[in-house]
Amino acid sequence: MKHLLILCSLIFFLAACGGPPDTGADVSSSVRAEARRDQVQTIDTAGKRQPLAANDDTILHVGEGVDVNSTGSALLQFADLLIVEVTRNGKIQLKEYRADDESALVDLVQTSGVLLGNFNPKKEINRRLNIAAGFAKIEVTGTRFLIAREEQTPLWWIVGLDAESKDLWVEANGVRKDVISGQARWVAPVGEPSDSIEADMDNLESWLKALQAGEPQPEIGEIIWPKADVLSNTGTLTRLPAIGEPFEMDGVILTLTEDGMNGHPQYALQDCNGDGRNDISMKMGTILFDFRRVLARVRALDVTVLNLDDPKTGLLRVFDPAQDEIARRPILADRDEYEVLDLRSISGMAYHYAALDMTAGCFLGFSLTPPTATGSDAPPRPAVPLPGDTGETVPPTSGDLPDLTVNAPVIADEDSIACQYINDSPVSIPANKAVYEILIDGERVAYGALSKAIAGNSNGWIRSRALNLPSSFTATCRIDINDAIEERNEDNNVAEAVLTGPAATSLPDLVVDDPQLVSGSQIQCNYANLGADIPADSDVWIAIYVNSMTVLVEPLDTPIRSGSHYLVRTNLQNPLPEEFEAMCVIDFYIQDQRSERK
Repeated sequence: MKHLLILCSLIFFLAACGGPPDTGADVSSSVRAEARRDQVQTIDTAGKRQPLAANDDTILHVGEGVDVNSTGSALLQFADLLIVEVTRNGKIQLKEYRADDESALVDLVQTSGVLLGNFNPKKEINRRLNIAAGFAKIEVTGTRFLIAREEQTPLWWIVGLDAESKDLWVEANGVRKDVISGQARWVAPVGEPSDSIEADMDNLESWLKALQAGEPQPEIGEIIWPKADVLSNTGTLTRLPAIGEPFEMDGVILTLTEDGMNGHPQYALQDCNGDGRNDISMKMGTILFDFRRVLARVRALDVTVLNLDDPKTGLLRVFDPAQDEIARRPILADRDEYEVLDLRSISGMAYHYAALDMTAGCFLGFSLTPPTATGSDAPPRPAVPLPGDTGETVPPTSGDLPDLTVNAPVIADEDSIACQYINDSPVSIPANKAVYEILIDGERVAYGALSKAIAGNSNGWIRSRALNLPSSFTATCRIDINDAIEERNEDNNVAEAVLTGPAATSLPDLVVDDPQLVSGSQIQCNYANLGADIPADSDVWIAIYVNSMTVLVEPLDTPIRSGSHYLVRTNLQNPLPEEFEAMCVIDFYIQDQRSERK
């Protein structure tokens, strides 16, 4: 009954808009477009844009369309056949519209954004609504539905709001699947439409209301899909999978690749750590992970390995739905040491694939680790108990407890932050129990778990990666940030210091890489600040051009810190010319001083 009430509220919104007034126009080939808020533009057949003020309306003809920004909203009314609302950087074009007493055909192209539709023709006539949405084709014969393009990942979502079987279809890569009420499917540049997903309709209703009010919202996949929670190890394997043969571990599809790291990989099934479980040992090998069958959003990946070579001779990489690399994590463990390789996504990005490369080592398992109850990143989760996990090497005496403390941070090697931790107790602490972080001016620059047991009355160091340190900053070190260790003193886990970095350049130094083509038809620019901090509202802009035509101009209104790296992507550019030249430009002015790189 709850879902029924939600659907009714969406239906009420669409029905309340009513039909178009009698304008005298030919309703079989024209559409009434109304701006529900500012930041709406109409686009004519020559590509010329005209602003449409809030509450104003106009008539669109075949070949024309509308484009709204992140807070804009436009309503399109096709006589009494169809009502469409376009929001959240949405762009839509009318390709064909024919309607009479016997048939109705509407053909739309959706380039981006969110489309909420109510297609309600008479049942006795031949009717069809076709929507080309990126690499997906949607066919509707009479239903209420939602189509949404994510902004940070190349995913399209199709949701049935009031759809019976065979009312709503989606096709991609030659595979066609239907979508019914309360269900959703996503479509990626690679592969067929996803399995049917039970959408969280409560969250969807709240999300839609916020969008219609012009409020910023997370990606749709973040709110209708649960966060993945899978813990799996290789102990269930009874035989070594054939090279190139996909095999499943708790819903994740893995493959031992025949190419490996040099074309001659070696794999074996053996108990590497003596815990009675089979593990996969590998030399110059690569294991691929495919998360598409997991009916949840993968935002965090932990892979447990035993390294049998020098540090930095192995690597964990994660990829988006278009198989573009998002992030990577080298193996830092010494030879014969264990490590949990942890990656956490940012900006709403989802992991669809991963790859583990090892020159020599063992794969023990993986974890798709959900966030904590407060929504923050959870610490690394080992797939199997590691040495030191099963108990304390020194038992407590007289009720004694461990006592972790951390000393004030210092600058190491002129480019990183280091902090000494101390266990001021005879009681040891198991491996992977102590989770730490290092921050610079409140921004996290290091995070992880100590992979070795901390013996009683011992000490060690935690350290960030190499950084471009500002001239003056506050550094903070925290140990046991998730309060997983019961301690004698819980108030000495944080230390802070104001530090002076190496002499910084007097000016910022923005650099931008060559543009990249990602997700088939998006242009991406990676940029960084190699000089001094840039404060907010410093008149910084980035622009992307295709064949000298501007496709993106975006102000960078937030602080751009020294040593920080960023990326910006266009919306889907559909279609791109067969041959084109793309250019990224970044530029800024601060106190009448200018620095620029292109």
